[in-house]
Amino acid sequence: MSEFVQWKESDVVERFGVPKDELVAFRKSLTEGEHWERMPQGSRPLRTCPVVFTENGWNLVVSKFGLIEVTAVPDEVKVMKPAEAEPENLVKADVLRCDYPNRRVMLVKLENGKSVFCNVFDSRPFKPKMPVVIKHRGGKYFCEHRPTSILRLNTLIKRNSQ
Repeated sequence: MSEFVQWKESDVVERFGVPKDELVAFRKSLTEGEHWERMPQGSRPLRTCPVVFTENGWNLVVSKFGLIEVTAVPDEVKVMKPAEAEPENLVKADVLRCDYPNRRVMLVKLENGKSVFCNVFDSRPFKPKMPVVIKHRGGKYFCEHRPTSILRLNTLIKRNSQ
C-alpha cells in the first residue's frame, strides 16, 4: 500500500468547507490506488470504508480547491489552515406538502416565496401551512426541530439573529 496522508474525504469536507459532491466528482476523475485508496476497517466491506487521499492525490486536491497551506518551518511541517465555519442560517418557512412516500422530505415555502425541498427526520408530525424553522447548510435545507409552538419558532429565530 502506498503512504497515506491523514486526510480522509469526510475530514476535507468538514474542516475545509469543500462541497462533498464536487470533491466526490473530482475523486472519481482520479485513479484509485495512485491518488486515493479505501482505508480498511475490521470486517467492514471495502466499498463502504472511508476514502483516504495519498500524497499525490492530496496535492491535486489542494491545487484544485485552493486549500491554504501555511508552513510553520520551511521544509519541515506543513499545516493546513481550515476554513472558517459558516454560521447557521435559520429561516422561517411554511410547510406546503409533507405527504411524500419518502417521509424524510417535505416541500416548504421560504419567506422570500421560494419553494424548496427540506430534509427532515420524519415528516408525519408536520401539517400543511404549519410554520417551521429550517437551516440552510451546504446548499441543502434541513428541519432539525420537531413541530412545536409558534413561541418556540420565534425564540429560535431571535437567538440566531443575535
